[in-house]
Amino acid sequence: MGSGRRGEVQFPIDVTMQTLAGEVSFSQDVQLSLEERDDEKNWHVHWDQQLIFPEMEEDDHIGVNTMGAERGEIYDRHENGLAINGTILQVGMVPERMEDEEEESIEDLAEQLDIAEEDIESQLDQEWVNPDSFVPLHAMPEDEQDYIEDELMEDISGVTYQPEESRVYPYEESAAHLVGYIREITAEELEELEEEGYDSHDLLGVTGIESLFEDELKGETGGEVYTYEEDAEEPKETIVENEPNDGQDLHLTIDMELQENIFEEFDDDSGTATAVHPATGEVLAMVNAPAYDPNVYVAGQSGDMHAEWEDDPDQPLLNRFQYTFSPGSTFKHMTAATALESETITSDEAFDIEGLEWQMDESWGITR
Repeated sequence: MGSGRRGEVQFPIDVTMQTLAGEVSFSQDVQLSLEERDDEKNWHVHWDQQLIFPEMEEDDHIGVNTMGAERGEIYDRHENGLAINGTILQVGMVPERMEDEEEESIEDLAEQLDIAEEDIESQLDQEWVNPDSFVPLHAMPEDEQDYIEDELMEDISGVTYQPEESRVYPYEESAAHLVGYIREITAEELEELEEEGYDSHDLLGVTGIESLFEDELKGETGGEVYTYEEDAEEPKETIVENEPNDGQDLHLTIDMELQENIFEEFDDDSGTATAVHPATGEVLAMVNAPAYDPNVYVAGQSGDMHAEWEDDPDQPLLNRFQYTFSPGSTFKHMTAATALESETITSDEAFDIEGLEWQMDESWGITR
């Protein structure tokens, strides 16, 4: 501690603070003076902006910028994207552009997009909507741009679209339960995960591979703390900066051509199927049917569809891999191999079984 004029002292301080962009540390001297105020003498700090950050000057402001990490992508064994960072097209309406054709426009768009007129009306009636507001109604893949421009926008008043960065699941239902999906983090989840660097705007993997490998896929958010002058367009001086670390890409052993073929074979039936490479044990396909389209959740328009899927008696949201089932006839080769190895039977021995048969219906084989 040092002293200057009578009634004044200065002493050194070491400051360390944690910011979203990393640790900031600095040392400097603080000056105090003994002053009488309201008939009392007390020590008061000589205020200076540099007590906050040494880089600050008079009239400077502090700015904070968050730099999001790019989520890792998921590929099959042939580099086909199962979950990629792409673009969707948000189709919506601008109220003032419907002119005097609002009822007709809503009816036509509802028919074209297979959504309820009531849903469109409720979106347009939200408090924040102004006559010139773009109101998003339905997300579509990027390859539907010509259809949107040449048919929807040409034929229906008030319709337009906006591109939006999004997680995209190109294989839709066929890999839904395997890959899963991401959505905005909930308040309850944020309470548990805030210490791990999540904030209220983050997306979180909630099912499938997206959830199982969340830590590897999400990456680490970066940030910058800087000074700036009022009305300035650029930062004046960077105090601390931390570049984001993008998430890891995942390469699965899955063969999506095989995955799709098996999924299509289920047709309207329910069940699961797994294909495993006989020599390496690699899982080539994991199919759960029926399924849902994960793109609906990412687009933020899952309310009605989720309710519809929940009420569906075929249960497309049910991940049947989480349940146990009797192996049935698939286990017969195991018992046969055991019997042959123990020489209980021979390969040319036959058994003629009568009775003890069961068959649910004609589509089933006979179970003994």
